Amino acid sequence: MKSRQIPFSTLRRYLEGLGFVTHVGAGGFIMCEHAESGCKLYYPAFRDNDIVPALHIGITGKFLDEFGLVERDDFEDQLRQHSIAG
Repeated sequence: MKSRQIPFSTLRRYLEGLGFVTHVGAGGFIMCEHAESGCKLYYPAFRDNDIVPALHIGITGKFLDEFGLVERDDFEDQLRQHSIAG
């Protein structure tokens, strides 16, 4: 993500809109799972208002693209728009 800071709540809502289900693991980690594609994304124990580091945004885009859910460039644009709207 280039210049916009994205809170975890925005990323989570975006992923849920794609059909991901969020689970919290015993150690507090967060797993977002897309059952149809088999894509699983793991995050540290972010709170909703925590800013997601650019590394996590980049990795998320990579996995969404590799699993055929969203093209990487489209993901960043859509997430940015989702952040503005949400």
